[in-house]
Amino acid sequence: MRFSKAIYPGAVVLAMLLGATGGVIRHVIQQPDRPARGLRAFPVAANAVVFEEVEPIASIENAVMRIDPEPQPVVLPPAEAIASLKADYRFSGPYAHENLTLFLVHGEDQLDTSRLLTLEEAMGRPGFNVRDLHSHNLALENRSGSESVVVFAGDVLEGGYQDRVARYDVIAAAGSGRVTVPAFCVEKTRSSGPEGNFRSNPDQLASHRLRLASRLQADQAEVWNAVNQLQTSLAANTGVATVRSPQSQAQLTYSLQHQAVRDAAERYTRGLESIGTDESDVIGYVLAVNGRIRAVDVYGSSGLFRKVWPKLLRAAAIEAVAERGRPTADSDLGTEEVRHFVASIEGGRATRRDFVNSGRLTTQESVHAVLFETRQASAEGAWIRRNYLAKSDVVR
Repeated sequence: MRFSKAIYPGAVVLAMLLGATGGVIRHVIQQPDRPARGLRAFPVAANAVVFEEVEPIASIENAVMRIDPEPQPVVLPPAEAIASLKADYRFSGPYAHENLTLFLVHGEDQLDTSRLLTLEEAMGRPGFNVRDLHSHNLALENRSGSESVVVFAGDVLEGGYQDRVARYDVIAAAGSGRVTVPAFCVEKTRSSGPEGNFRSNPDQLASHRLRLASRLQADQAEVWNAVNQLQTSLAANTGVATVRSPQSQAQLTYSLQHQAVRDAAERYTRGLESIGTDESDVIGYVLAVNGRIRAVDVYGSSGLFRKVWPKLLRAAAIEAVAERGRPTADSDLGTEEVRHFVASIEGGRATRRDFVNSGRLTTQESVHAVLFETRQASAEGAWIRRNYLAKSDVVR
């Protein structure tokens, strides 16, 4: 294990526990004439641990140590891996603007999502709240007796003690109370806030490097590096000196909402936002930038996809802005290349995680791509999202 330069009392013990549990540990530092401060320890890579001091803590008794465990993946036998999916979908397109190419995914609804709220819909409603736990986990409270809430991996949450991004799709069923949302920080330059609550934000991760860092690599340091790279690219390709916040230089949400970025992204979305709106069987889309497939994102119903489509399209447009001027593929993309990409997941190694009260995640990884499939914990056989990612942006 590697430690940060500042080694606090108890740091070695914390690091040992961290390695043994795979969790996130929070400790308290008490020194004469100073308020008690929190010490957060979290992994930034497979063999590295960083300790970070956080704001004063009012109650030492309630904060001496907190371990937030994450379910360990179970390797599935080949018979339980996700079968061929080519026949499940029909693809239409391409629809293109400059270096951004999209396809639509058509298919049947898997479940009734009429009582399923997205994060944006739930924010601000009575009985719903997302709080920062000063760890890699957030606490989602859903007290509604009739409506469930889904937070999708890649959803950006603004506020708390740092802006965060959800690592997994998390489903908080109606009346489930508190549910844990594993998350990464996308604002390295801040670690404090008034109440630790989050507010609504219209963004999804708008960088393939960010998606891979968060979902596949699970690497906080790489997430921060990817945020920095995206900010630099957006400034260069929008013709402004910087898109960084004067108050918090590494704040991703500020950069995504910068006026120059919004204007550049709107030139892409203006001609693409209406595609598929007159078709009732559209359940997802395919994202390609500079002629290379980056992702295929499929949802459990056409109604759910229509809810998230504006956010997904805006993220795709911002990604295309950031990638302008980079090398493009030599040949055009068509639906046959999309089908080949989806089929490339077949035969991959599959694992499963069962999250308490918030769903089941199956991950299937092949040489070129990885698939994350989320199912409701209470509805075996009904998947809510299938998210395919190219493991590199050169995969066709």
